[in-house]
Amino acid sequence: MPPLLEKPADAAIAPDRGPADKLYWHGAVDAANRTALQEAIFGNIAHGLAVFDAASRLVMCNASYLSMHDLSPTVVERGGSIREILETKVRAGTFFGDVDRIIERIRECVAQRQSRRVLSESLEGKAIAIDLSPLADGGWYEVHEDVTAQTHAARDLHRTKDFFDTIIDHVPATIIVKDAKTLRYLLVNKKGEEYLERSKQQIVGRTSEEVFAPDAAKLITDHDRQTLSVGQQVEYECAPLHRFSDESHLVFAKKLIIRAPDGDANYLLSIIEDVTERVRTARQLEYQAHYDALTGLPNRALLIERIAQVLSRLNRDGACFSVMLLDLDRFKSVNDSLGHPVGDSLLKAVAQRLRASLRNDDMVARLGGDEFAILQICQGDQRDAAIALSNRILDFLAETFDIEGHQVVTGTSIGIAFAPEHGNDVDQLMKCADLALYQAKSGGRNRFCIFDMAMEIEARARHSLEVSLRSAIARCEFAMHYQPIFDIANGKACGAEALVRWRQSEHGVVIPDRFIPLAEETGLIVPLGEWILRQTCADATAWPADIKVAVNLSPVQFGKGDLVGTVSRALADSGLPPDRLELEITESVLLRNNEENIAILAALKSIGVSIVLDDFGTGYSSLSYLRMFPFDKIKIDRSFVRELSTRSDCAAIVCAIVSLARTLNIVTTAEGIETEDQLLLLRTAGCTLAQGYLFSRPVPAADLAFGGAADASAAVVAA
Repeated sequence: MPPLLEKPADAAIAPDRGPADKLYWHGAVDAANRTALQEAIFGNIAHGLAVFDAASRLVMCNASYLSMHDLSPTVVERGGSIREILETKVRAGTFFGDVDRIIERIRECVAQRQSRRVLSESLEGKAIAIDLSPLADGGWYEVHEDVTAQTHAARDLHRTKDFFDTIIDHVPATIIVKDAKTLRYLLVNKKGEEYLERSKQQIVGRTSEEVFAPDAAKLITDHDRQTLSVGQQVEYECAPLHRFSDESHLVFAKKLIIRAPDGDANYLLSIIEDVTERVRTARQLEYQAHYDALTGLPNRALLIERIAQVLSRLNRDGACFSVMLLDLDRFKSVNDSLGHPVGDSLLKAVAQRLRASLRNDDMVARLGGDEFAILQICQGDQRDAAIALSNRILDFLAETFDIEGHQVVTGTSIGIAFAPEHGNDVDQLMKCADLALYQAKSGGRNRFCIFDMAMEIEARARHSLEVSLRSAIARCEFAMHYQPIFDIANGKACGAEALVRWRQSEHGVVIPDRFIPLAEETGLIVPLGEWILRQTCADATAWPADIKVAVNLSPVQFGKGDLVGTVSRALADSGLPPDRLELEITESVLLRNNEENIAILAALKSIGVSIVLDDFGTGYSSLSYLRMFPFDKIKIDRSFVRELSTRSDCAAIVCAIVSLARTLNIVTTAEGIETEDQLLLLRTAGCTLAQGYLFSRPVPAADLAFGGAADASAAVVAA
């Protein structure tokens, strides 16, 4: 090391040895002290150097010191105090801090003879690390190092860490880091704290066994070790995890290993997402997709799945089964008369009885509305088992239901299909059971039918007829026939009932009993009924002014289309006076949508037409209908007239109806009269009007001769 250069006592600057080696001395420093400082000065020549004496005055410094703090050499020349230097730096903006506090720390360092490092920063962000070391004479020396880059890098690193910590804390999943060797928790984010119901302080540094209950801890540790054993990412779906509140949750856990540069496992990262709600929602959606919300029974979709499963077993080992479709009888009247809440309660009660009628292997499903289905697994004779179950269901559902204080009576119609006899796929079996159900309902309801091929043939014929019926309505291929009605008192014709006829090229003459129900079932009765009204009104305008015409209305016409508007337009377009038109309805019109249909009847009556109650005496509560609406006429059903002369009860019923009608000032018409004895008894009973084959069969409008029906009039008078 070169010797320290001597200079006069008043010299401030040592000879030039280059910018980094230039030393600044205060003249008071003697040669001995300069020698003592020589090694320290030149050993740290790259840094800023400053020496202060016991009086806290600057003894010497190097050029780096002055440069770092933007100080003038005059500070050294006059032996500036540490306070003056610090205050100068504060004014220059190269230091900000508490001057008194710094001086106090320096004095503590000197007094305790301990080295100390402090950090000085400028307003411009420059950072200087100062190492303070005491000297034997009570002074100290300082080594100043520019650590701006390191400080900024450390701060950037800290900010980056804070940034990533913030991101991790806001990730909506639990993030956990463990030591790969000890499996102790090293990190847990806020979501993890919330989910585990513990703070970081209660988790970090501990193992799973110290945090969780034994069962849960074992499961977690087993998963951790399995991941480390596999050596790659492992996923655990819907793994159970018990929280501290003992509430069991399902989680999706993804575990992966973070390795050191040498390949060793350093950390185990776990990303845990609570999927309890998701699984619960999925299960709820699954339930909603496969179960009926009202009754809790399986729905159509689940039934179809189950049938498909049983079919696969059938194809594999020959196991047979039966499919039954059920439709409640008179359910709509319950809804209409007692309200939908009662109807819903009835459906739930029916579901319970159906469940009770089945074995564990069987399934009952609700298809919608009042339709149910049963899958019966074959045990023993298939036909006998299906018949026995059907009879059991019919008996169960025939028993009165007590629904919210109402005594409700219903029944059911059942259609049955056998697998594999009637098909070996779902659609075919459902179709066969549906055809059998249709047959059961058509045959009088509250019964069961087993599918046979004749039903399919009939269904095809019905479909063909439906296609032809649509075409016939579009082409107006119908004709109107009329059956005269006579006044029993004077024998004169007073009206006629309109009856539609259809002569079809493919099917020949199609009787109304065949195509009218089909038209009602398909809704085609609405356009057909409108054509009948318009044609009848047009025909009747050519008749004598005292002759009325009666047109039958279907219950379907009340629920679809604008019946009041249709009648009004038919009268207006034809010019027929409203008082010459009679509209005949059956009690089924009053069974459904009671209040709405009565309102429609009232609107029709307000137009001026007459309302007739047809088939009186055959319904469930015919007498009550006379209180519901002021009918102009009632027609005594032909079933009473047919046996009038052979059965006393029929004669008594007819007499009672006529007497009741007379009291209520309602006209009575007896239909289906075929013999003079029947006519005589009706006249004796006081019936008003007569209609039947005794007088005339239905004939085209051109063959009507109201003024010349001598034979018919004579028959009435003779009676």
